[in-house]
Amino acid sequence: MPPRPGAGAAAQNAIGTAVIGDMVASTFIGIFMVPARYALIMRLVEKTKRKDSCT
Repeated sequence: MPPRPGAGAAAQNAIGTAVIGDMVASTFIGIFMVPARYALIMRLVEKTKRKDSCT
């Protein structure tokens, strides 16, 4: 949101900053954290399958 003078300008700037920050955070989570957790869980599943098949 572009900065604007007048009544409520500070609130609009704060809301705009929060929205941009949340968009960056959700993008980071979606691109990096979700695939990393998936890979970790799949690795754990494979280890448990190996242990089960050996006994």
